[in-house]
Amino acid sequence: MKLKELIEKVLLLIKRRELKEKFLIKLFRFYFRVFPRRGLKVLKKNWDVLIVLDACRYDIFKEVCREKKIKGELHRVSSVGSSTIEWVKKNFETDCSDIVYYSSNPYVSKYLIRKTFGKRKFYDIIPVWDFGWDEELKTVPPEKVNEAFFKYCKDYPSEKKAIIHYMQPHHPFIADKESMKLIQEGWKFAREERKGREIRKKTIWDKIRKGDIPIEVAFRSYKKNLELVLDSIEDLSRKIEGKIVITSDHGNCFGEKGLLEHPYGVHINELKDVPWFILEK
Repeated sequence: MKLKELIEKVLLLIKRRELKEKFLIKLFRFYFRVFPRRGLKVLKKNWDVLIVLDACRYDIFKEVCREKKIKGELHRVSSVGSSTIEWVKKNFETDCSDIVYYSSNPYVSKYLIRKTFGKRKFYDIIPVWDFGWDEELKTVPPEKVNEAFFKYCKDYPSEKKAIIHYMQPHHPFIADKESMKLIQEGWKFAREERKGREIRKKTIWDKIRKGDIPIEVAFRSYKKNLELVLDSIEDLSRKIEGKIVITSDHGNCFGEKGLLEHPYGVHINELKDVPWFILEK
C-alpha cells in the first residue's frame, strides 16, 4: 500500500473534522522537517518601507490588486514560515537596529522579540496592537496603524527604515455588516496573553469546523478585509517617501488539503506563497 493510500484510509476512519486537521498538521510538519522548503529573507531585499499584511495569500492579493487597479510590480515569493512567530524567528536573526517596527500584531512585541532572540533587535517597536486596539472590532483597524505611523515616525532619524504590520486581511473580518456578524474573539486572546491574562481562543474557524458557517462566507469576508486594508495603504503611500514594498508573513487555508487557518511549520503553497509588491508612486 502506498503512503498516500494509507493516509486516505486513516482519514476515513477519523470522523471529526478537527481531529482530521490535527492529524494532517502533524503529518505535514513531519514531512517539512524531513524535506524543508526555503523562503525569502526580507532583510536581503531592498526597501525603505516594508508593509506586512497578515495572512495574505498571493493569489487573492493578485486578484484584488487587479480589481482595484493598484499600480506596481508584483512577484510571487515564498515566505520563510506559515505563521507570524515562525516568520519573525527566521527573518530577523541578524542586526535590525536600522528598523522601526510598527506592529498591530501582538506576536511582534518588545517582550516576545526579547524572549525569542534574547536581546533587543529593532531600533524600536511601536505597540499598535495595544494602544490601537478596538474592543468592538476585536482587532486593530488599519486606520489606527496609519495614525500611529504618522504620530511616531517624526521621532526617529530619517535614515531608519520602517516595517508597518497591519492585521488585515487576517480575521476578524471588519469590512462590512455581513463580515461584522462573524466577529467573535478575534485577536483578543493574543492581546490578553501579552498582558499576562488568559482567555479561551474562540474564532470564526471554530464555527466553520462545527459546520455553523460555510467556508465561502469566510472567504468572501477575507477578500473584503484585504480590500479594506489596501485602501488604507493607498492613503499612507501618498504621504511617505522612499521605496515601498507590500508583502505578507504567511498565507491562509480555506479548506485546502483539509486545513484551516495557518498552522506553524506547515509549508504548503497556500501558506507559503505571498506577494512581493513594489508599489508604483
